[in-house]
Amino acid sequence: MKLSEFEKFCSVDKEKPMLTKSFNQGDYRYATDEYIVIRILNTEACKILENEKLPNMDALKWDHSEITKWQSLTNIDSSMIDKCVFCKGTGRVNVCHECDGDGEVNAETEYSSYLCDCATCNGKGSIGIGDEDSNECEDCEASGLNYSYRFKVNNRLVVYRQLKKIMTLPKLQIADYGEPNEIMRFKFDGGEGLIMPVYVSKGQD
Repeated sequence: MKLSEFEKFCSVDKEKPMLTKSFNQGDYRYATDEYIVIRILNTEACKILENEKLPNMDALKWDHSEITKWQSLTNIDSSMIDKCVFCKGTGRVNVCHECDGDGEVNAETEYSSYLCDCATCNGKGSIGIGDEDSNECEDCEASGLNYSYRFKVNNRLVVYRQLKKIMTLPKLQIADYGEPNEIMRFKFDGGEGLIMPVYVSKGQD
């Protein structure tokens, strides 16, 4: 698996820089965005910056010895998905005039000034339905689909954004195991991974 493909599973959250690159722990190399974590066997050294606190990935549920049934992910029908609420299904949005696309604005008080999320675009940097000359909608990756739509996979609710990401993995298989609120386990050619659950309260279908 190419490193560039592996690191697509890293976080893009600039406030958590330790997760924006893959890292080594023990015999494995990990990539995570906090919703999905995947790992492959170490093949090369990976520098870890000092003073950065990385999560203990080995403490997660990697023991698959009790799992006897694995299934291919074949029941995902994108025609069921609603339109993206942000771009209304167009896949395009206009740059926010309030923050000029930065997603942040300067706020000032009598004693100080600081940056805060733009209230007009909710920190997105873009707003409203655009045309073919406007920006791609980051919320749906220009697909026009609601990436927050939830599919039921092996008795678990999983967000489409996460499913779409793991569906790019070679020879993907999902474990048919565990309770609805448990971590969903999967494996692929060369590695394995986990998806954090969408919590389902009692009585919720």
